[in-house]
Order: sequence, then structure tokens, then C-alpha cells
Amino acid sequence: MSLGGNLLVLANSSGTYQTFQMQGASWAAVPTADLVIPTDIVSFAVDGHTLVIASVPAPFSNTQVLLFQWTGSSWLGPVANISKPTAAPISVVGQVAVDGNYVAVSWALSVQPSPLLVIYESQGGLWSEVFRTALYSGPESLAVSSSGRAASECVAKCDGVTIFEASPNGTWSATQTIKYLVDITGGSLSRAALTANSVAVAETAIPSIGSEFFPGGRIFGCNATSTTSTASTTSTTTTTSTSSPHLPAPYRSYRNCPWVCQRYGRRRHRGFRSLRKMCKHRCRQ
Repeated sequence: MSLGGNLLVLANSSGTYQTFQMQGASWAAVPTADLVIPTDIVSFAVDGHTLVIASVPAPFSNTQVLLFQWTGSSWLGPVANISKPTAAPISVVGQVAVDGNYVAVSWALSVQPSPLLVIYESQGGLWSEVFRTALYSGPESLAVSSSGRAASECVAKCDGVTIFEASPNGTWSATQTIKYLVDITGGSLSRAALTANSVAVAETAIPSIGSEFFPGGRIFGCNATSTTSTASTTSTTTTTSTSSPHLPAPYRSYRNCPWVCQRYGRRRHRGFRSLRKMCKHRCRQ
């Protein structure tokens, strides 16, 4: 499922794409916009004007990214296709994102685990590659903004969200990494919801005792008027974060104090009774 503007696109595993349009206060199907593109991997994105579909037919020898334009009642195209990056052994397409003149694609390499993040820009009717970088792990999701920002979020092997930005001269670079609060390698779950200009990080801590889940989250906003220096890996874009009001204050000092006590040991709800008892003995107030 992908939502962009007043369009909602749904797809099934066989490669059938259905489009719904907001009409008044309800969503209505647009049968004239149905598409059938057989593929082994379903990956697509829409921004309200452009639909990007990864075409990955077995045995992955003709993998490409197809672009369609909305006419008001149907999808025109493909008006363009993006082939595999040159000089890179590509097997399949991972995630895709689109907004305005930018398309972001994660290409999975066939000979090494590190995928490529490639950003394309529409220049005179042609989609040209403007940025390429290797990612540590395949992203769970991508987002790209027409203002010149992209975000890559992964949970398999990394511990945060990486932000890429274009400088005034058009040069892209990684500018910031938003670290998760929860250590995902310690049995916790962390996910991020990405939009064009903001990142929402949701985290679920799973303690080693009991079966309780302790959710929390943050929202980051980007200052679209600030500039970005490509000479440094630290972004000059200011970000503000708001922690979940449900996260308690940590212990001021502790000795062999588990992180779950630092985060949740002060909760008074009776469901946290066993956790409070354990923290009382293992942590100093």
C-alpha cells in the first residue's frame, strides 16, 4: 500500500495494482487506472502525480524501475524506466520512494550484502542518477522529499535512521543519523515512519522478565530553511525531538542496573510490580 496526495495504490503479490482516489469524504476505486505488472517482488510508491513500480521478474535478469504519470483517471506509461546502475552486479530492487522530481531506489547487490541507495532526479524529461552510496543493511523503508532530502531506515543491523541531503550546488551527502533510544540488539524492536520532512521513531522494549511491552517514541522535524554543508558529516539542519510522555525519568545513579530499570523502573502501574521489585534490589535510587 502507498498513499500520496489524493491517491491510494494497493497491490497484491501477483503484480496487480489498484488505484483509489479521494472524492469528497470517501475513497473511490478508479477501475480505469488498474495496472498488471507481473513481478516476484512487490515494491512501489506514489506521490499523487507519479507512480514508481519496481519490476522484478524471475530470474531477475531484467530488473528495472517503471514510472507512470497520473492523467486524472488513469496511469500513463510507463513514461520512463530506470535500469540497473552501471558497474554494479544487481540482483533485485528493494524499496522505492518518489516525491516531485526525485526518486530513491535501494538496489540489492548480488555478490555482497551491502545494498546501494541511488537517488535520481528528473532533468529535462530524463531521470538521471545524482547520488549513490552503499548502505550497511537493506532499508526497511525509504523516503525522499522534493526539497532535496532522503531518509533511509533499517532495523536488521543498524541502530537508527540516516538522513541524506542535497547542498545548494546539488551535491548529496549523509548529514545525520538519528540513533534509536532502545538497543535493538538486546531483544527490543524499533521502527521508524518516514515522511518527506519528518521522521517518527517508535520503539518497543521487551524486558527479560515477564511479558510486558514498553512502547515509546519520538518525532523529529526538519528546518527546511537551513543550509547543509557537504564538508562535514554533521548536519547544520536543526532538529527537535519530543520524547513520549510515558517514558519515566531514569535512575540518577545505578550499579549493575539493567537498562529497562533506568527506563521503566519507576512506573507505578500494578502491571509493572515485578519490574519495580527487581529494580529496587539491583539499582540505587
